[in-house]
Amino acid sequence: MADSGNYSCIFPHPEPRQTFIIELVVGQVLRDRTGENIPGAAPEPNIKILDETNDWRLLQCEAHGDPLPTVEWKDSDNNTLHADTPQISERGGRSYITVNITVTKTDRYRCVATQETISHRIATVTAVRLTGSSAGWIVGVVAVVAVVAVVFTLIAVGVILCCLVKKGRITLNRAEDKKKSGEELAGLDPTDP
Repeated sequence: MADSGNYSCIFPHPEPRQTFIIELVVGQVLRDRTGENIPGAAPEPNIKILDETNDWRLLQCEAHGDPLPTVEWKDSDNNTLHADTPQISERGGRSYITVNITVTKTDRYRCVATQETISHRIATVTAVRLTGSSAGWIVGVVAVVAVVAVVFTLIAVGVILCCLVKKGRITLNRAEDKKKSGEELAGLDPTDP
């Protein structure tokens, strides 16, 4: 910025005299400068909820200042979010910039207004809590119905098998029966010690 440039550092003692050239680079520091009484510095942006459902919320951010700030939305991870095209309007001799965004997850969202020419940045935060969709409980009900249907099917199959065994239409091979039939096949008398 203004103080950036090449500076000379001269050491007259020891002999011979030594001169060093230093390049100073001063970067821009964007921060809230409202307390510095800079004319035209944007005040905190104003956030409004324009519309909402359980699944989404339409947020509006409005800011003003001279020069007109740029406005962007950020999430709690400091990611810049895709928002609608900024709209510029005039009221009471001031220019306003308005940016809308539709959010679909619970998070903390920041509206950030930046005036680079005066190194000013200011933000307002809003918390959004979405309770979820009606489709969410429908999926839950369908899952419960599916589990109940599987359980009843297994019970019905078990009852049918029990009835068939009792009527003698199905015989169960038990371990003793298998042992006996295996000994008979080998020609052994199962009563011999």
